[in-house]
Amino acid sequence: MKTFFITVLKIAGILFGALLIYFLIVYIGSKTYNKPHIDYAKSEVAYTVDADYFLSEFHEMMDAAHEKYTDKVIEIDGELTDMQEGYLLINNQIVCTLADDPGWPLEDFVPGSRVVVKGRVIGYDDLLDEIKLDNCTVHP
Repeated sequence: MKTFFITVLKIAGILFGALLIYFLIVYIGSKTYNKPHIDYAKSEVAYTVDADYFLSEFHEMMDAAHEKYTDKVIEIDGELTDMQEGYLLINNQIVCTLADDPGWPLEDFVPGSRVVVKGRVIGYDDLLDEIKLDNCTVHP
């Protein structure tokens, strides 16, 4: 009879431990999954650079530039070379995916004008020779 109670207590302890681990995993998973959205338009700018300098950094020192800029919010001053719905092309090599609210009416911009774009650097696409930014807002 005594060994029966010891066996039941061992099983109950194992079940309690497994249940505790399960709830801990569910809690951590839900906290990770439900993190608040980052508003990049209101985020602090890590670097403010000229588009030509920005491009030269990626062409001359690609690894160092990746380390320096990737997943950081930057502000780029450059020439608007093309506009499509949801995208801007700066200096023919910087592709900016616009945020839901681009910050300024896009009708005010024409190719050839100078713009300042704020966005998060995704990285460099060496196949297309383009630097990609997302969540971009634009200012004259």
